[in-house]
Amino acid sequence: MKMADRNFLKLASEFLERYKDELDGAFGVVMVGSASVGVVDELGDIDLIVYAPEKMVIERKNSAKGYNEKYSQRGIDVYIDWAPIENIKKVLEDWKDDEAPWVLANAKIIHDPKGILKKTLERLNEYPPDLKERKLLLCHYLLMAFLDDCKKAIQRGMFLTAAFLIHKALEELSYLPFILETKFVSYPKWRFHEMLKTPLGRTILTEIGKIIA
Repeated sequence: MKMADRNFLKLASEFLERYKDELDGAFGVVMVGSASVGVVDELGDIDLIVYAPEKMVIERKNSAKGYNEKYSQRGIDVYIDWAPIENIKKVLEDWKDDEAPWVLANAKIIHDPKGILKKTLERLNEYPPDLKERKLLLCHYLLMAFLDDCKKAIQRGMFLTAAFLIHKALEELSYLPFILETKFVSYPKWRFHEMLKTPLGRTILTEIGKIIA
């Protein structure tokens, strides 16, 4: 089964019509995951995050809901997590981990009655220039360090350690096209898919493929 990204958006909107009574008092809902980045196939599902006041989220989770709630819409699995809107603000303030802002930067807003989510998420369009420089330096340092340690591990016959260090080096290498393009680094599940979107990413991915092969 192949379905267009927009059909999953439609399915998500249809589902929220059934779920709307649960949303009273919530700020809004976003779709994340594979469908939000345009990867939709027979293994696809719909992942939603409901942002609400912290007290409302706590009460819901105390009632054994609000985390990985599972539903179905026209045969497609729908998973819902509830989170306080303060979580978005924390992501905006903490730039150490690119994966969380990447998820939100690619989120599709499904429900936003007061425009609060749109206004908040718009801040994710900017990637601080000074952060880019710091991350490039750190990425290069770690890449070279892992490669040097890997070489020594091979010389010592520590092949399991060498394999692990190669994995760590490849991970650092996979960060480069994102940082150089001033983009957030995607989480591992979709990193190679996202790398294909830039010339540098495609080049690096080809080299990684050669190493893995």
